[in-house]
Amino acid sequence: SDKSVHRDRLVLKPGANSFPGIPCPLAEPGRHALKIDGGDAFQLAMECLVPEYFNSSYGELLDDSGVWWASSGWKIPKTRALPVKKGDALRIEVAQNEAEAAQLVLHPPKDLANARLTCAGLEGPGGARLTPERIEILRVRHVPVTMPTDSTGVVAPWPDPLPPIAGPLELAGGENHPFWVRVKSAKDTPAGEYKGTIRIEADGYHADAPLRVRVFGFALPDRMTC
Repeated sequence: SDKSVHRDRLVLKPGANSFPGIPCPLAEPGRHALKIDGGDAFQLAMECLVPEYFNSSYGELLDDSGVWWASSGWKIPKTRALPVKKGDALRIEVAQNEAEAAQLVLHPPKDLANARLTCAGLEGPGGARLTPERIEILRVRHVPVTMPTDSTGVVAPWPDPLPPIAGPLELAGGENHPFWVRVKSAKDTPAGEYKGTIRIEADGYHADAPLRVRVFGFALPDRMTC
């Protein structure tokens, strides 16, 4: 009763010494100037930093059941909303004698029991194949961060470890579950596009995520120099 909140301005009556949390939607991560106009009571200007962790502009939806993908560079929060943009396949580009990855994300509408992800291999030009042994699927796990070490960190579950999958998984509904899909090519893998499918199965659930891998016609050396 002692204050009123407007869309773009906070007005305090003289003598008021407190105000509630103010919803402040920001369009994108980065540094934003935040100004609070208290009329005759006070003026406040500060800089607000929204970490890249909260970016939701990336990714492509592959299946309406909540299957989507993103490149390997993103840290995907458990609570991020599904992407709006739709895609036709998870895509990876790799040189010969190289390993490269992308992230397949499951956001099931309900809990999944005995979930399994498999790939039977990829078919390429002229009958060439990338066999199942060259396609590795790892689960992205989250570390509970309570004290960020720099401005890019957040107090939240931080996606980082990549343990191998030892058996069927239990996946909570309404959350993102990223999986690291890593493809390893040989020195003599023919150049071109390879096509296949990652099969997702659980009790009462299944989905197929198309996988496309482009292999360039040059090989990297055996010894890494960076």
